[in-house]
Amino acid sequence: MQLRYQLDKAALVQGARLQNGDGQAIVFGTVLFAVFAVTQLLELFDKYQGTTLAVAALLWLLFCAVAGLAAAALTIFVMIPIRAGSLYRQNPILYGAMELREDDDGIEIRGPRMTSRFAWSDFRGFKENKAIFLLCLSKSIGQPVTKQEMSDDIIRAFRSRLEQKMRRLPRWPGMI
Repeated sequence: MQLRYQLDKAALVQGARLQNGDGQAIVFGTVLFAVFAVTQLLELFDKYQGTTLAVAALLWLLFCAVAGLAAAALTIFVMIPIRAGSLYRQNPILYGAMELREDDDGIEIRGPRMTSRFAWSDFRGFKENKAIFLLCLSKSIGQPVTKQEMSDDIIRAFRSRLEQKMRRLPRWPGMI
């Protein structure tokens, strides 16, 4: 099978979010919420009683939830795009019009100024969202393959081939 696609900054952002980014951001936001909530709630029990305690606790939990969500959103929508943009600017020879060829031995990816060959066994697995396939070489390194110019039939055929040759990895980083 041979695929042609455009690897650009948007694909890198999608890949970074899919690799670990959004899962790590959500875990970080949840941990932040838990730490904030537990540390202050214990003091609220010493200061307040009855209805005042309930209101103070609910307000504190609301603040902690907003802080946790803000930290996750900041990571997903600001930090990941900044990091991917930096990677894109620093390595322009790795992006542009790409061609992927797969056979029984593995995958070859050709770009404007580079060619990489990977055996199927080099990959830990793959992930997928609505915009890309992410071929994962490690927990932190993946090769995004955009779906933008692929027909539904090509997407299904490529997904089927990936499922034959490697395992589908869960989206959440702690489960890889």
